[in-house]
Amino acid sequence: MTSVRYLAAGVFEAARDLETLHGHSFMVTVETPESDAFLMSVDVCEKQLQAAISPLNYSFLNEHIPHPTNKEIAAWLQQQGKLSSTACITVEAPINTVTELHPDGTVFLSRRYRFEAAHQLPNVPEGHQCGRMHGHGFVVTVRVKQAFGIVVEDIDRCWQV
Repeated sequence: MTSVRYLAAGVFEAARDLETLHGHSFMVTVETPESDAFLMSVDVCEKQLQAAISPLNYSFLNEHIPHPTNKEIAAWLQQQGKLSSTACITVEAPINTVTELHPDGTVFLSRRYRFEAAHQLPNVPEGHQCGRMHGHGFVVTVRVKQAFGIVVEDIDRCWQV
């Protein structure tokens, strides 16, 4: 079965205090089913997202959201009523840390890890480039359903084991 979804992304710059004052570039993505009557086109979806994140751009998030974690930012965007109620809202900040808020309230946390490795493949035809020692960059994404108080640091601890 094929399903079509609208996808819009926007960026805003903001500061927040979660034990320490710091700032980020935040990437917000909204994914909505095509069947959603709230939307009429991708352009509408993008305009709705820009209207939703505009108050947060170049702001101190704690003035809008008491404890502005990525999850709370996504929930705040959902509660503003400027986005479709069927939208999955994803907030990424800092880089490699992603929180997804689904319309049913389910939350997923993701963390991306990058590493570099060298290898050579012994069983390739003579002269093949992979027969020489060479390197690659890899990215692994670990995605977990948030439950029982799981936080990004828990994912980091599992990755480091």
